Amino acid sequence: MDQKTRILKNITVVSFAFLLNFTAYQSLQSLQSSLNRVEGLGTAGLAVLYASLLVSSVFLPKAIIKRIGCKWTISAALFCYTIYIGANFYATWATIIPASIVVGLCAAPLWTAKCTYLTESAVVYAKMNEEKAESVINKFFGIFFMAFQSGQIWGNIISSQVLNKRSGNDTEPVPESELQFCGAAYCTERTNSSNSNLEKPPINQVYMLCGIYAACSFISSIIIALFLDPLNQHADDKTQPKSQPKNYDESKDYTNMSSELKNRRDERDVNEKTKIRIDDSVEDRSNKFKPEQLIATFKHFKHFNQVLLIPLTIFTGLEQAFFAGDYTKSYVSCALGIFMVGYVVICFGVCDAIFSFTFGRLVKYINRWPLIAGAAALHYGILITALLWQPRPSSLPIFFLIAGLWGMADAVWQTQINSLYGTLFSFESEAAFSSYKLLESIGFVMAFGYSNYLCATVKIYILIGFLTAGILGYITIEIRPMKCCSKSEEFDVTND
Repeated sequence: MDQKTRILKNITVVSFAFLLNFTAYQSLQSLQSSLNRVEGLGTAGLAVLYASLLVSSVFLPKAIIKRIGCKWTISAALFCYTIYIGANFYATWATIIPASIVVGLCAAPLWTAKCTYLTESAVVYAKMNEEKAESVINKFFGIFFMAFQSGQIWGNIISSQVLNKRSGNDTEPVPESELQFCGAAYCTERTNSSNSNLEKPPINQVYMLCGIYAACSFISSIIIALFLDPLNQHADDKTQPKSQPKNYDESKDYTNMSSELKNRRDERDVNEKTKIRIDDSVEDRSNKFKPEQLIATFKHFKHFNQVLLIPLTIFTGLEQAFFAGDYTKSYVSCALGIFMVGYVVICFGVCDAIFSFTFGRLVKYINRWPLIAGAAALHYGILITALLWQPRPSSLPIFFLIAGLWGMADAVWQTQINSLYGTLFSFESEAAFSSYKLLESIGFVMAFGYSNYLCATVKIYILIGFLTAGILGYITIEIRPMKCCSKSEEFDVTND
């Protein structure tokens, strides 16, 4: 198998494994606030999970990836999700909280390893095809997120079919006195048990659902272990085409940084640093880690562009958590019933998957900023609608419309912010993506942490505030090179 084919095969393997695992996890996460609503167990578990992920982002990713490499980091971390899903067979504080901690600690290394794997593979592939690295990074992330987000489709088809086979309680109309507390007016302390839409499904259906999800998660871990090539194998392919000259320097295949960065560095130094980064999963396994590696993520915040990205990155966690924990409970479950959550989230997943792929390829032809601006405008519209709209069973299409538009906006945030990190910080991708997951986790922790204490209206205003601050930070990143720097000095901002 030639090098190009192997890279594409590996991208497919990573994407399919994440599809399987998050088919299970994302659907179960969307149901936590409704499925384990008593005493706020579901959202409390998610808050602990993302708090653990936050701590993990600081201390674990770089060290673990250097010790066992990207491949085995991904495989082991995916298995941790199986443990969490298994805990839902018997959901109590003694099972959900410890399992949430395990997943949280594994999640940051998982996502950092995935982002590093995709970015490094894209840099190699771009050099081989004589393309811009940024374009290939966007394309690879677009392919990945198309598969990843489509997991919500399959996972929620499963949940909808399993949870739809219920008794006739779901057909009983909910009194208007209860429906008025759905939507933006939803507050946990106001929720009355007389709302039959919020009742937990029969236990046998919960067992069936968790069994299917656990199998998907476990298989994803096995797929990575059996079929994914270690990242360093790209560099170990010593077989050169006969048409290449004898003095061909293979290490240059891994240095397709932007032209700005090349102009600022000695070519030999770039080759050496990049080769070290790609091979570190093998060469550093026996090395004793330096203390500085544990705070690499914090050190990354010395870059001003990273500081500017803080509110927008936190917003990505907030908006995902709001949709998964609040829109599904305060709007869908409250007004329609828990069995409808899956159908609504399918709409979100379809739009997210389609537009993740579309936007990932579209950036090859247009700049990133129109997509970011469009997503911001779209999300403002959604949030204002969520504030003003009173959900009723009779307005069923609106539930799906909001979910679809939310998925479209989320596709931009996921693909473009990941790609932006990969482009701005290609010289230290592991620390950059660790910072990304740390900040995103802060958003999740905040949203799930205050979920049981704030009304939906307040949560929406918080989202609007972070979105506004995030867009201002992004605009600053876009205009700074034009106002204070020449084009060739753009990367000085991230290398000071």
